[in-house]
Amino acid sequence: MLAVILLVCTTVLAGIGPKTACDPPIPGCSTCATPPGGEQTCTGCATVGQKVQPNGKGCIAKCPDNANEAGGICTCTETYQPSEDGLTCVLKTACDPPIPGCSTCATPPGGEQTCTGCATVGQKVQPNGKGCIAKCPDNANEAGGICTCTETYQPSEDGLTCVLKTACDPPIPGCSTCATPPGGEQTCTGCATVGQKVQPNGKGCIAKCPDNANEAGGICTCTETYQPSEDGLTCVLKTACDPPIPGCSTCATPPGGEQTCTGCATVGQKVQPNGKGCIAKCPDNANEAGGICTCTETYQPSEDGLTCVLKTACDPPIPGCSTCATPPGGEQTCTGCATVGQKVQPNGKGCIAKCPDNANEAGGICTCTETYQPSEDGLTCVLKTACDPPIPGCSTCATPPGGEQTCTGCATVGQKVQPNGKGCIAKCPDNANEAGGICTCTETYQPSEDGLTCVPKAGACNTPNCKACDNPKTDREVCTECNDNNYLTPTNQCIPDCTTISGYYGDTDRKCKACSPECAECVGPANNQCSACPAGKALIYKSSDPVQGGTCGDACTADKNGCKVCGARIGGTDYCSQCSVDNQAPLNGVCTTSNARVAFCTEMNNGACIKCAANYFLKEGGCYETTKQPGKQICTLADSRGKCETCANSLRPNDGACPSCHSTCNTCSAADSSDQCTSCAAGYYMVGSAAGPCTSCDSNSGSVKGVAGCMSCAPPSSSTGSVLCYLMNGDSAGGSTNKSGLSTGAIAGISVAVIVVVGGLVGFLCWWFLCRGKA
Repeated sequence: MLAVILLVCTTVLAGIGPKTACDPPIPGCSTCATPPGGEQTCTGCATVGQKVQPNGKGCIAKCPDNANEAGGICTCTETYQPSEDGLTCVLKTACDPPIPGCSTCATPPGGEQTCTGCATVGQKVQPNGKGCIAKCPDNANEAGGICTCTETYQPSEDGLTCVLKTACDPPIPGCSTCATPPGGEQTCTGCATVGQKVQPNGKGCIAKCPDNANEAGGICTCTETYQPSEDGLTCVLKTACDPPIPGCSTCATPPGGEQTCTGCATVGQKVQPNGKGCIAKCPDNANEAGGICTCTETYQPSEDGLTCVLKTACDPPIPGCSTCATPPGGEQTCTGCATVGQKVQPNGKGCIAKCPDNANEAGGICTCTETYQPSEDGLTCVLKTACDPPIPGCSTCATPPGGEQTCTGCATVGQKVQPNGKGCIAKCPDNANEAGGICTCTETYQPSEDGLTCVPKAGACNTPNCKACDNPKTDREVCTECNDNNYLTPTNQCIPDCTTISGYYGDTDRKCKACSPECAECVGPANNQCSACPAGKALIYKSSDPVQGGTCGDACTADKNGCKVCGARIGGTDYCSQCSVDNQAPLNGVCTTSNARVAFCTEMNNGACIKCAANYFLKEGGCYETTKQPGKQICTLADSRGKCETCANSLRPNDGACPSCHSTCNTCSAADSSDQCTSCAAGYYMVGSAAGPCTSCDSNSGSVKGVAGCMSCAPPSSSTGSVLCYLMNGDSAGGSTNKSGLSTGAIAGISVAVIVVVGGLVGFLCWWFLCRGKA
């Protein structure tokens, strides 16, 4: 019974064990294997030493080429497959798995299968090798029916087109984008971290560009004479000779040029003329500067570079020429002929029997006259009509003797030559005439800086310093625009400073504008922009900066605003001379608290100052600043002792007190003298630069004629003719300063008294003639 059980178990176990027998048999094979769902193949050979052939369908003496042997079994290498008879290995051309549209494929070692041929005639393998397209896309080359993206492009995601390479391949740490120049090496073009910069060698990113580097578009580039350091993080000076030049310690390479020696290793030696080594001293016909020998202009380095030889040989040769010359930066030309008596032709590229018409001969060289040029073959001289150098838009040009080339015709039909002759425009501008297609500015106009328009000629107007005017150089001339840095007055004259006219200021439109009627002088049109006030009014600044101006308020009144005595009169206005509080003192004519007083007054007595601090000056019990009203009317510079050092009227101070000029003078050389003015008060003028009298603008002075009703003027530059009137009586103006020194109230009182007297006189006369006549 036990024997039966064992026999059954053995049979069952034998049925479920691995099959190694070949079924059906394969000739020459001793063992076989059948993979699940696959086909039986040989795994061992009956004849010792034989190998299972590549397709597993028999045995052969040895494995064929392009096959590996393992455990007695031949297997084709990765890019090869068994041949049809299974005995050898042939290159894989079939697409496995198939690629739609492809007839053949290839799989590089360790790579991915790509298409190598298309099933449809005429189609091309697309750039990523994963199919076929009608033609190669832009930025791709085609070879053998295969489209390959050019060097700096890569297949797109769908593989059908070529897109610019921006990804870093291989990656560069810290870089987000890269570029690979043709034939060059990949470098970083953008950083992953915001704010970082591409380092000088393009191999990574740093926080900021190093010294001697410029930054553009987030990329650090070493300046011209510097190069990236070994680690690429900094820029180091280019001084090393690379490759080395024997005897040289330092070198330089000009942009696009060849490396030359700039310094010698041996002290005292000089760089030889060709810059390729060092010598003991510079040769003849060479200059030495900074230890470098340079051949003089008409000499060149010899072949060995050690000496300087005359530049006479034609290199390359010019037929018929015996000697040549090459101007700096120019082209070699012939300077002498091999045949005696021949002349160098006009273009310098050969020799001819004699000079042609319109050419001069000097030293055996023919040169075209000024308005002629060499013909195309260089043998004759033809009229210059071509633009040389070209002028954009121009078809023909002309060069007047000793002049500059200008355009004479336009390439585009209908266009005109612009006023300066340096190009073409659609039509002639204003103030230009057109003749023969050329725009010429009219008599009193000239081309603008860009040559496109016509602007008034400097000096085209008679009015001094006038840039543009109507009816120029006639009795009806009216200036409409002044030269830069000048202002147009109400009478259409030009002056550099509008405050020359009392009651006017210079506006941003370069015109003199009237101040507010409340101001005598001003810095702007508003009533809080006064810089001086009419007589009887005092200026109250709106800020600590006097340039901003202020408003005109009431003059000093005794026993008001802390003032006891209003005894200081400046410019027709009363200011405080003694304060009501003993420890206070006037500053700029106004009583100031005792705390503030100590800054400007160092000694005082009973509400008045008797000694001022440095940079203030004393006048009638008060201290005054030279930069503010009313002090600036008297003094322009105070000394360290609290006294005036420089008077505003140019007179020398007397122990700090400024004498007065005559009322017609603004500045003078002698006090109270009408014939010693050095400049005039408003409404007056003087002839000549020497001290003398000032004449009213409406009166004559010698050959200078006054203008009736003129309130502000200057003499003519020629000292002959009418004054240049800046303001006429009746023009809008601000308040005037009372030069008489009378208060506004006094003037009003006098006016009323005059009216009463005149009225009484008229009444008396009427009574006399009418009533007495009847009697």
